[in-house]
Amino acid sequence: MVLSGSEVDSKPGLDEESASCKGHPEEQVVAIENVESPQAPTVILDNRGLEPPQPMMRTLAALERCKPGEVVLIHNDRVPVFLIEELKNLGCPFTIEDQADGTAKVRIEKG
Repeated sequence: MVLSGSEVDSKPGLDEESASCKGHPEEQVVAIENVESPQAPTVILDNRGLEPPQPMMRTLAALERCKPGEVVLIHNDRVPVFLIEELKNLGCPFTIEDQADGTAKVRIEKG
């Protein structure tokens, strides 16, 4: 189940700033119920079209809100080299999937 921005905003404990970055595409918060795979994404961010450093800032903010073991899936215009270095420093395991259109999807697990 994917919650829209208005549904996310109406959930207790989530303010507008934590639900989306102002002026940028909203993240999708995925409610996980009856999960068979522990690696199902908790948060999905479409960072395409954003100018640096917004993709990195949005991704790190989403990771900060996650609990250990939760997964953030991001879709960027390119491989986020500076984010990758930060993920290594934070001890967050990640995988990178290059897309046919030149974009990159990165699956990040909060360590």
